[in-house]
Amino acid sequence: MTLKLHKVTTSKPTHPPEPIETPSIQVAIQTFAADLTDIQSFLSISFSSSRASKIKEFLKSALGSLSASFEFDSLCQNEQVDYLLLQSHIKRLLRREEAVAKKCERARELGLFGEWVDECVCFVETRHDVGRQSGREIATVFQSAVRCVDDLMQVLRSEGKFEGDKERFILFWTIAKFTELRDALEEAVGFYQGYDPVITWWIESPWESLEARLSMLVSVLGKKVGVDGSSSADDIVGDPIGREALLQELEAEWIAYSPEELIRMGEEELEWCEREMGRASKALGFDSSKDALEHVKNQFVEPGEQIHVSADSSLTTFSKHS
Repeated sequence: MTLKLHKVTTSKPTHPPEPIETPSIQVAIQTFAADLTDIQSFLSISFSSSRASKIKEFLKSALGSLSASFEFDSLCQNEQVDYLLLQSHIKRLLRREEAVAKKCERARELGLFGEWVDECVCFVETRHDVGRQSGREIATVFQSAVRCVDDLMQVLRSEGKFEGDKERFILFWTIAKFTELRDALEEAVGFYQGYDPVITWWIESPWESLEARLSMLVSVLGKKVGVDGSSSADDIVGDPIGREALLQELEAEWIAYSPEELIRMGEEELEWCEREMGRASKALGFDSSKDALEHVKNQFVEPGEQIHVSADSSLTTFSKHS
């Protein structure tokens, strides 16, 4: 008996298709926040031009990616809310970056920011980028910065300079920026001290001089704008952003009222509060709201005695004066 062998045909094993990941608005928000934090921590000086350029590029890319990755009408209601909030937040950050750029430009026009500031920022960012640096060049930058800061302080101490409100605000704004620069330089110098003996040898003395000058500059600026305690309440430094910027901020907060409408509503609420205060004062037996407030202010018990005060006794006290 002969056995016939039949050829068995085999097919290639089939693999299940790779799952298609559906983009999630929540993941997009988390990714956006993490990426922005990385840029801000790596380029740590807030008024750096390279940081501003990088952040603007990132924000514009994130805004475009948001509309390209999600079909708004196909999202559920909660996701649509998150979409709109993220979109509004990105636009708000872009406007803030533009505002900072304008302040930096104004500071340059006034002579507060010069080439020495850019060179110091470059030193810090090169250190963060782990780039090769020359101790001799760093020392030259620091020595030049010392001379520029001395010249700037001499101008600040002269009478009649930077007396306008807008100029005083820019001075006030630069206080925080020069403090930030000093701290960033201190961190960068501390990185090289002891680690790189050549750079340490070159920059030790110039850095001591520059650190002292930057501290003096912050002090001189504080005295110039009056934030050192030498000015009165009338000298409070402010930066009126204007109606257009205020409307943009209201839009970012999803407040559907104009500034004028909000003021009118506030005045109406204040009038209601004053009427209710008058009624409460009369209920307490006082003709003056001031006397009623003084009476209520003194209705307290000594520390530790609150547990002995019952609700009934409080009502009795209230009824005696009504």
